Amino acid sequence: RPAPPRRPAPGVTLIELLLVLAMLAVLATLALPSYRQSLLKGRRADALLALNAVTQAQERWRAQAPDYASDLVEQLRLPPQSPAGHYRLALADSSATGYAVDARAQGDQADDQRCALMGMRLDNGTLTRVARDHLGRDSSQDCWPH
Repeated sequence: RPAPPRRPAPGVTLIELLLVLAMLAVLATLALPSYRQSLLKGRRADALLALNAVTQAQERWRAQAPDYASDLVEQLRLPPQSPAGHYRLALADSSATGYAVDARAQGDQADDQRCALMGMRLDNGTLTRVARDHLGRDSSQDCWPH
């Protein structure tokens, strides 16, 4: 009498496991850069929040002073970084008719090469939003919401 055919043992073979791991590695390689860019883009809201807080504080200051404030901490009582700490803030060119405020990416956000610097400029009542990439080129269209 012939022996009955052997059934393969239930479970996963090593080759099947390696194929699944290879597919996962390919998917991770494709998805991780996109996820990272989305994370950096989402953190730009931290810069927007900080810049808006500075513009509001500047208007409150200017209502009681002849010039816009030139110091975030001493005059405006604001911290020198954004609420979540992704940006360092700096005031410049303060006068009776305007000022400039910049938010420069720092820490993990410094990897955001497209929007390394975001800022606002007030000049004679006109507020302009600016942005620069890591090479100093204008990237305002990419960085500010439309």
